[in-house]
Amino acid sequence: MDIHWIGFDADDTLWVNERLYREARTRFDALLAGYGVDPAEADRRIDEIEVQNLQWYGYGVMSFGLSLIEAAVDLTQGRIAGQGISQVLQLTKEMITAEGKAAKRLADLEKGFVV
Repeated sequence: MDIHWIGFDADDTLWVNERLYREARTRFDALLAGYGVDPAEADRRIDEIEVQNLQWYGYGVMSFGLSLIEAAVDLTQGRIAGQGISQVLQLTKEMITAEGKAAKRLADLEKGFVV
């Protein structure tokens, strides 16, 4: 079999949303720093929890938010207060809002790129 073409389908929504996830992790790290949690340890643990939770929650912002809450409880050994959980919930809501706006902008842009 001769291969003459290779196609790549890059998910453009991931390019836009990656910034949101990175900013969320930075804010999450800052929140947990108040509990003495090392940012590198927080990032490692979030990654582990996200992978474990794929079977339950799938992909996306909601899954990410639930994984952040689980990580916060785990990393602080249950010491995180309700106010801290509220901050994670607010962060998740902000991501959902920003993600929706980004999707609309992309859809508007794609209208101009009819092939």
